[in-house]
Amino acid sequence: MTPISTGAITPLASAENFPTAIAIDGTYVYWGTAGTVVAGGSINKVARTGGSLLHVVSRTYPGINAIAVDASNGYFTSGYSNLVGKVPVSGTTTTVVAGQQSSPEGVVVDGTNIYWASSGAGAVRKIGLAGTTPNDVATGQASPWGVAVDATGIYWTNSGDGTIMKARLAGGAPVTLAQAQSTPNGIALDRGSVYWVNNVANGSVMKLAK
Repeated sequence: MTPISTGAITPLASAENFPTAIAIDGTYVYWGTAGTVVAGGSINKVARTGGSLLHVVSRTYPGINAIAVDASNGYFTSGYSNLVGKVPVSGTTTTVVAGQQSSPEGVVVDGTNIYWASSGAGAVRKIGLAGTTPNDVATGQASPWGVAVDATGIYWTNSGDGTIMKARLAGGAPVTLAQAQSTPNGIALDRGSVYWVNNVANGSVMKLAK
């Protein structure tokens, strides 16, 4: 951890087993670990000010690819187990939200739905917070990877064909926002812009007005 402007880096955890995704809420920093097929991955948390590491999910699903949190739960994708999971941030029973997904990658949540990229299926999907059956937001995509959501739309990167995409939450055909990107991966939003990273050796960080 370090201040946004400048300052000393503060280690919050060490000796983690291939840490991958990270998310925060008002109190904690959460992260997933890839682990191994045998040992499984974990989701851990530590106070944003530092302190003792706490386990939310301990060595259950290998290959935690992405995590998201809201006020009550953590949500994650497991590439090895091909599922989207949910667990209370207090760390009790884990629930499989959607199984039999093909290489699920990015995951994000709003007040209504959980959204994720099913890279192997070429689909971006959603399920209600209390739902049981996923629905497709978009199909025929080229290895969708990162996902982000705002009040009106869902955005994602297609690592396979180098496009940045958007679809309205209310429904409708996806719209291409950018093309000819180099293996775009993670994506983020603010009020006016879309940001993403191009995951290649001589990569870049890009910005585009919504």
